[in-house]
Amino acid sequence: MKNKTIAFITLPALLLICSFSISNANAETTNFVKTEESSISKQERRSEHSAKKSRKKFQKLYQKLNLTEQQQTQVKALFKEQKTARQTSGASRKSLSKSVRSLDLNAPDYAEKLAVVKQQAGRAARGKIDAMMAMQQSMQKILTAEQFQKLQTLKLDTHGKRDKHKN
Repeated sequence: MKNKTIAFITLPALLLICSFSISNANAETTNFVKTEESSISKQERRSEHSAKKSRKKFQKLYQKLNLTEQQQTQVKALFKEQKTARQTSGASRKSLSKSVRSLDLNAPDYAEKLAVVKQQAGRAARGKIDAMMAMQQSMQKILTAEQFQKLQTLKLDTHGKRDKHKN
């Protein structure tokens, strides 16, 4: 009698476990397909959101500095130039990083290779500083003295807010 009761109880439990595991496996495969499709749309949404956010940011800047239409188009062109320059420098930074990671500490010519990588890093840093100064000079040419001064104070305010969060 005990064996029949145990069999009577365990049989539905086994059927329930099997059906749950089959349905769970089906759900995992459909979730994989959904996440693959949704990851593409997430990237698109992120880029749209980023573009929208940067447009709002520039509109605020234009309003705070009270830029004319001509100044706005010049600043937009300048920022586009800066963006393409950043993208190209990003590729060079990646190659520099890859060359640093590929250095073999036990190689006999390690010191020479390290010196070459250091020179490349120095050139990249100088290039970044030169680009920053060129951007500042270009902005100074576009803006009036009052607008440029206001831009500098806005930058300081932004850096001050950023520093508050570090503490």
